Amino acid sequence: MHFAPSDALPRPAAPDAPVLVVDDHPLTRALLQRLLGLDGFETIAAGTLDQAQRILEQTLPALIVLDLRLPDGDGLELAQRRKSDPATSAGAIIACSAGTASEDRSRAAQAGCDAYVSKPIDIWSFAQLVAELTGHPSSARPGPPMTPARRPAAPRARSGASPPASARAGRP
Repeated sequence: MHFAPSDALPRPAAPDAPVLVVDDHPLTRALLQRLLGLDGFETIAAGTLDQAQRILEQTLPALIVLDLRLPDGDGLELAQRRKSDPATSAGAIIACSAGTASEDRSRAAQAGCDAYVSKPIDIWSFAQLVAELTGHPSSARPGPPMTPARRPAAPRARSGASPPASARAGRP
């Protein structure tokens, strides 16, 4: 969900600026870094607000993907600080949370976030959103959803109680 009209979207100062991924779940961080890497972004990751703040003292990212609920505080505090400082306000921020409540979306918009994404992340929509916010083209191509009916069948494990068909037919 976008909070700003597309003509008002912030653009990074440097076209090769990295993307900062802030999430306390290692698998989520790895997934987001992989998705961004597929589109050619360099990524930096942080698992806490403190780590993110230390990284932000050293670099000006093109985009911050920010979890709202972190072990050491509310991610929106970081967003609000970044957006209220003229030196850092141009960088785009995507609030990312497992919460789908309209209250989370409203709080993210009030904190200055440019968009809100609910977990689990729709990878195609996420790639398009990142492309719009950064001005960097996305290589993501939407494909058919992997619904249970379309997923390849998992191989079935044989139980020890049933012999193979060749043995049942009397063959060695």
